[in-house]
Amino acid sequence: MPSLGLPRLHSPSSSDATALFITFFLVYVGLAWIVCGGDRWWVIDFVDNENIFHGDDAYRFFLSRSAWINPDLYTYNFVLPGQLLLDGSITALLSGDLFLARCFHAAFGAAAISLVYLSGIELKIPRITMLSAVLLMGLLPRYALMSLSFYGEAWLSFFICLSLWFYLKKKYIIMAFVASWMPLLRPEGFFFLAPLCLQMLLKKRFSEFLLLLLPGSLYFFYLFFSLESLSDYTFWRMELRKILEKVARRTSIGDPLEFYSFFLVAPAGLALFLRKTLRLWPFIMGGIVWLAWLQASIIQGLAAFENRHFYILLPLVAMLWAIFISWIKVSLTGSCRVKYCHKMGSVAVAALALFVASKHIIKTDNLDQEIRKNGYSGLFNKVSQGRWDELYGYYPRKSLEGRKEIAEIASEILSRDSVIDKLAISTAVIFYEINPNNIPKDVTVGFLTNNYLEFYKILDGQTFIQHPGKKMYTYLDYGEPDFRPGEKRALIISPMPLSNYPYTWVRGANQLYLFSYLESWAPKTNIEEIPRLIP
Repeated sequence: MPSLGLPRLHSPSSSDATALFITFFLVYVGLAWIVCGGDRWWVIDFVDNENIFHGDDAYRFFLSRSAWINPDLYTYNFVLPGQLLLDGSITALLSGDLFLARCFHAAFGAAAISLVYLSGIELKIPRITMLSAVLLMGLLPRYALMSLSFYGEAWLSFFICLSLWFYLKKKYIIMAFVASWMPLLRPEGFFFLAPLCLQMLLKKRFSEFLLLLLPGSLYFFYLFFSLESLSDYTFWRMELRKILEKVARRTSIGDPLEFYSFFLVAPAGLALFLRKTLRLWPFIMGGIVWLAWLQASIIQGLAAFENRHFYILLPLVAMLWAIFISWIKVSLTGSCRVKYCHKMGSVAVAALALFVASKHIIKTDNLDQEIRKNGYSGLFNKVSQGRWDELYGYYPRKSLEGRKEIAEIASEILSRDSVIDKLAISTAVIFYEINPNNIPKDVTVGFLTNNYLEFYKILDGQTFIQHPGKKMYTYLDYGEPDFRPGEKRALIISPMPLSNYPYTWVRGANQLYLFSYLESWAPKTNIEEIPRLIP
């Protein structure tokens, strides 16, 4: 039977990779159940003062469920077509079940860990060192929780790992096919694609070079012929940026040591100067250029730093960490003739990995707050006694039912009132419950990107919604409907300080309003003259 050029998996390292996959898959499925299974959804996802779920993650889940319904999504760069095709297929296959969809993501997060391990073995990094590196990577809260999310970074990280493995195995045609999709998963995928294109040119592998460019080129032509103007593709982000600039946010890329331990970042940084790292240069260069571009965008006011921006670098950081630690280990024990010296070195490497992983786990916001308040002894007492509700909050069954009820009410009103053509939501968790199949095709579903206080202070009562289709954003002015002919009406799911308003539905903490509205594509206030808001 002819070979397809795929790497052979029947090797001594394959059993390790399989064990890693099974172990981390089960761990991540357990996390998925904790955050979105059963009668309680625990809030354990606050890492470095930012949450991972229940915000943009929920909106992306809704968009994934709409992937086969709304063709406008494929020109809406809040999600890119590669992610839409992948998550759209998963959510369709699983009938929109959030927990099962997160389990599906858990499989790819675990698979990425196995791929990083196999890549390290391909670089001749010692087995124990590489096992320690991926153990550290997989236990990082940022990696574990983001792997369950619907952010495009989760897919891009997996594709980077898969591309790296094929690249090191010198299976360039398969690598090119996989890597060609990276810019269609997240925009920063381009920064990883460009060095690979250069490498293929240097190797005079023109077929691979052209294959790397093919999907992105086809998508460009699709946008060119689909949009009235290519500027519409990104203009809504520029409009949104005017508003977000007035809300106090981080304005620098941040110190990596603020988010990751010195014992993780420093070895990875020093590994950049080692010879073995040269084999990774296209991927390392992609990460460096991406960070430089992000920093420049932040300085120019075109972007704001979010901790998830570091996520796609974690597999490379784990590889670099392993390269440096193996070099140190060889340097210290290479000429050692003491009995068990090499075994002691391996134990020290594993202990270091567990130490760094533990340091990151206890650094998550809830545990860090407990330590600051009651010390390590207070944390140990609560953990040992299972007093988890004193460490973490959760959404009880009643709260979850309230979400479902408000989503059902919205769907029912939309089915009865054909004049309503907009559904705008700022309570992001409702996106987990809204079924796009129950929304009429002529209804635009928008994400209210700012809360009531922000749009009241900045926009004088207007709201800004982003959405697929047309200009991909709209400013809305609200009023009480009188149901006259020609009136435009919208449903709004957002907390508002309105009392005795007649068209209000409340279920738990969720509020639904029916308004008449006027729309425009420019704010009625001069946003530049509005002072920045302090949270």
